[in-house]
Amino acid sequence: MKAPVSILLLVLSLFCSAFTAAQNVSINVLTLNSGYVNIGGTVFVQITIANTSTITSVPSYKLRPQLSVPVSIVSIPATGHVLPAGWSIITNASGVIRVSNGTDQIPPSTSRDILIAIQGNTIGGPQTVSGNLLFSNGVAPGSASGPATAGDVPGDNSSSSTVQVYNPIPVNLTEFNAALFNCHPVLTWKTETELNSDRFEIEYAKSLNSIWQLAGTITAKGNSNSKTDYTFTDKNSYTDNERLFYRLKMIDKDGMFDYSEIKTITKNCKTAYVYTYPNPVKNNILNVIVNGAGENAMSTFLSVSGQVIFKSPLKNGSNLLKLPGILNGIYILKIADEAGFEKHLKVIVEN
Repeated sequence: MKAPVSILLLVLSLFCSAFTAAQNVSINVLTLNSGYVNIGGTVFVQITIANTSTITSVPSYKLRPQLSVPVSIVSIPATGHVLPAGWSIITNASGVIRVSNGTDQIPPSTSRDILIAIQGNTIGGPQTVSGNLLFSNGVAPGSASGPATAGDVPGDNSSSSTVQVYNPIPVNLTEFNAALFNCHPVLTWKTETELNSDRFEIEYAKSLNSIWQLAGTITAKGNSNSKTDYTFTDKNSYTDNERLFYRLKMIDKDGMFDYSEIKTITKNCKTAYVYTYPNPVKNNILNVIVNGAGENAMSTFLSVSGQVIFKSPLKNGSNLLKLPGILNGIYILKIADEAGFEKHLKVIVEN
């Protein structure tokens, strides 16, 4: 009875050994920027190669994944790709690029991200970007075909994403600013010209790695050959001292869109007390009393059209401002500090 038991144990040992040594490698393909790329621009396709084995590393020169793109709208440039250490490009032609894991023996339960740049050439899409996991014979440079790893699952050897090429909307954005005003983020921007523009969507995020959310929408001028000013006040509730990121999504009537640069604001609702006298101003002398302002507080005297007439630093306490010789009328006194406090006061001059 001992011999059959020994044989059974040996068979079970070999079976378990074969099972635990089984190795499956998978591929996943994702086009970044939600799959959008403008004409002449580039976008990365992220290829993730994962070793799902818990005990066995991937041998050197064993993997040769490839990416195929729709050459009718995009192409794969010769440079601009980001590969993990040890990896190399084997071939790159006719919309198909193939890479090798080279000397990178991917450890168990570990993945690698490969970034392949693709360039937008013609408006179109969305069209399919395809990734396939192929195998080599384990010999440098890794271009020769070879058998799959033991225990490979063919079902996860392919993956796909999409790409869409668009033409940036014809909005000439000349200025985009963000500032805190009366404890609310205020976005201002200017366009030089607009053609077929539909709207501006103001988006915000609480970090560059988080999801962008819609703060509000402003209707665009549509068609214009003159300067146009826009303003948006974000009245959503945010935590004090929270850093916020803002961008404009400029959308035309055909649904095409482009993004502005990103601006940041730190929400600080610190309050300060400001009192001015006399008002109306006589003899060009204005007293400004400030209590609770932060460092580097500054007063800016403005015309109602926004023209800066003069600036003067302020301290907490009493300040005497000597106005230059200006015409009688209504003016704006802006008080602001580096902590985000800002207040606008109407000043009447009657010399």
